[in-house]
Order: sequence, then structure tokens, then C-alpha cells
Amino acid sequence: MYLTDEYCDRLCEAAKEKNQECSALILSITLVPGKTYTAAITQCKTKDVASNV
Repeated sequence: MYLTDEYCDRLCEAAKEKNQECSALILSITLVPGKTYTAAITQCKTKDVASNV
């Protein structure tokens, strides 16, 4: 499965909704789009990016 821009946008929106639902930290709202973008560009999990850089 490939992460397209549209799919990443849907993931971001779902994460933002869940974040508000759970009253999570505001910081996570700002990190979600960046993490999704990184995953889409590198085609790997963000936790694995450091080992690939």
C-alpha cells in the first residue's frame, strides 16, 4: 500500500478528530501532519527514518 497525499490528509483528519475526542496534548495536533508527511515521503514508519538517514 502506498501513502498518497489524499490518504495522508484523511489520516491527519482522523488523528485530529481522535485527538480532540481523547483530549490529548495540543502538541500532538501539530506533530501529526509532519509525521504523516515524513511517512509518505520515505515510505516507512517515522520511527525507522533516523536509521535510514
